[in-house]
Amino acid sequence: MRRPVMFVYGFYAFALLFAGAVQALTVAPAGAFTARGQLAVSKGRLAATCRATFTGRVDPDGAVSITAVDFGDKPRRCRLLQAQGLPWQGSVGSPVQLRLQGVAVEVDSRLDGGVCGPAVLVAEWRAVTSTLHFPAQPLPRDCSLQGEITTTPALVINP
Repeated sequence: MRRPVMFVYGFYAFALLFAGAVQALTVAPAGAFTARGQLAVSKGRLAATCRATFTGRVDPDGAVSITAVDFGDKPRRCRLLQAQGLPWQGSVGSPVQLRLQGVAVEVDSRLDGGVCGPAVLVAEWRAVTSTLHFPAQPLPRDCSLQGEITTTPALVINP
């Protein structure tokens, strides 16, 4: 009879350890932030590398939302880009990964205009520099986005 009791206690201990391992990761500190950097957006034959500024908030529960995106005005092609579907919601995929849901960009061009997305973009989180790195990722409707933005204040991912 000893084996079943040992098995139950062993299973219980494993369940407690596993439950601790799947706790939600969150972003801190709570409050407003900005993120600036270079983003390259392409749609069809149109390509623009812009000095982008993201404005967002981290809520008290550690969830992220991007409330505004400005692609700047230089080079001139950046004026053709406008974020759509804001706010974009962010969630932590791992201690080194952030996902942005609902990302969409309108390209105002007669040649290759239209909306890119919406899509989920996955960014690599670089904690030392508080930087999100977007490797080249396709967006629906013949588009792609890549680049890097750095947050102010510095954000951290908490277990």
